[in-house]
Amino acid sequence: MSLKIIHTGDWHLGKKLFKTSRLPEQELFLTELKTIILNKDIDALLIAGDIFDTPYPPSDAIKLLIEFLYDVTTTSKCHIYFISGNHDSGRFLETVAPFYREKNIHVVGDIRSRSPEKFCFEISNGIQTASLFMLPFFRSFDLITLGKENYPELETLRDESISEYLLMVLKRLFDNFSSSHLGPKILMTHHLFAGYEASESEQGVGLSGLDQIPLSILTEFFDYVALGHLHKKQTLSEDKPKIIYPGSPIPFRFSETTQKYLSFIEINNDRLSQEFIELSTYRKLHRIRCKHDELDGKLEELIKNDDDISSLSSLLEVNVKLDEPFPGLADIIRDKLTDSNIELVSFNSFVENAKAEQSSQSDYHLLTTEDLFKQFYSQKFSKECPEDIYKEFQNLLNIFREQSEQKGMR
Repeated sequence: MSLKIIHTGDWHLGKKLFKTSRLPEQELFLTELKTIILNKDIDALLIAGDIFDTPYPPSDAIKLLIEFLYDVTTTSKCHIYFISGNHDSGRFLETVAPFYREKNIHVVGDIRSRSPEKFCFEISNGIQTASLFMLPFFRSFDLITLGKENYPELETLRDESISEYLLMVLKRLFDNFSSSHLGPKILMTHHLFAGYEASESEQGVGLSGLDQIPLSILTEFFDYVALGHLHKKQTLSEDKPKIIYPGSPIPFRFSETTQKYLSFIEINNDRLSQEFIELSTYRKLHRIRCKHDELDGKLEELIKNDDDISSLSSLLEVNVKLDEPFPGLADIIRDKLTDSNIELVSFNSFVENAKAEQSSQSDYHLLTTEDLFKQFYSQKFSKECPEDIYKEFQNLLNIFREQSEQKGMR
């Protein structure tokens, strides 16, 4: 009987697209994931970080995760393993770790004050066994501290090259794991590795002197590398080790339109194979970019072709070029969408031939907030800011300044 593992990550529970919550889609994803786990008789679920979108997530996002963990571990044999990503608080994730262990849930959130063996786990179904090294998101100082506590003989390297030192600490960690554990070896971590392709919705992460970690550091130690951080599915290596970012389960920007996946790993007689499982589209994201005279046709075509029959409305972003300012255009678009299953959540317009006032970037710090507002209005609408709008802005600015002063005196 083969050992079956699913690798996913970058759920970003609690994230919003502008003001629209993504929790309804994320709930549908977790329902589908649970069904896959049950139908495929999965032994282990690997979640490679960024479970939440913020270090201290809203209560409804926490509740969604806890309910999913409870449902999976009480209705299946699946063990769950997860690490923190750069969006998570590692210490927050580890808060209830003792209770997790009772339900076959294993978490490594913080690498500080942790001995190397605490990163190591065994995945088994009683017949097949794999070894797992869980390395959560880390910063340079985290790795320096870990190296100083566990590998003092490497300290001389730090004076010569900090990037070389960081790589040597990682290599020592991986070498100790590889030499002391049996079966196919899996690394789960959350960082940028060489050869990746970024999308718009990830934050840049790096180490001192290293924008990306070289793949060569992985080749002699692992059979599979389960990565998190990037939202677009990509395979960095087909050979040993297989190195994969499965991507996020839902798109987080209107520019992310590619199919979403899980990575499915199967181990039989110490041989590891991998394939991708397609996920459903839980909600469609549409984007219209056009000139003003093309807008009506684009909207009609979108409404006609939008075949999303789910309970969740499709979300729309519109970017339109204008020949002259057109107040209230966003409301006109919303009226046209009234009887459709499409919701406008982002609207941007600009005057195509607007001549912005020439002001060098270096002069911006010399302008008052009021002057910056006037300049912004002029650039966007190709005319001076009307007096009534300017006075309304001043009123809002004064209210903000008064509130800031009151907070400062507390």
